[in-house]
Amino acid sequence: MKSLLLGAMLGLASLVSFAPASQAATDANACQSVDFIKGQADAGSARHGGRAIRLDGVEAAGFLDYLNNRIGDPTDYKGDTLIIGFYPDLGYVLVGFVLNGCADQGTLVKLDPTSFMKAYEAARGTTV
Repeated sequence: MKSLLLGAMLGLASLVSFAPASQAATDANACQSVDFIKGQADAGSARHGGRAIRLDGVEAAGFLDYLNNRIGDPTDYKGDTLIIGFYPDLGYVLVGFVLNGCADQGTLVKLDPTSFMKAYEAARGTTV
């Protein structure tokens, strides 16, 4: 009985000490930095003959406005920074969203090149 109680206490102690570490790992995964996500986009798009760009501020707002209101059904994507990866071999562009310094890893939007160019032109303030 004494060894059973001791074993249960040790098991509980290891679970309690594991929980904060597990929570810290979850928190670290929950907020990935812009630079980390940009690096991932650079590497992934380079494997397919492309590259990645970053849009901030007014350009990101213009791109989002066009994406939310003029491509497909109305949407409500948010972000103060956008990471955009070009995948020419695959025939699409992926858009990732960063809000308040944290990348939204659950949301990526796949665009065809024509839709991307229209949104990008809107972001740059040129004729769409």
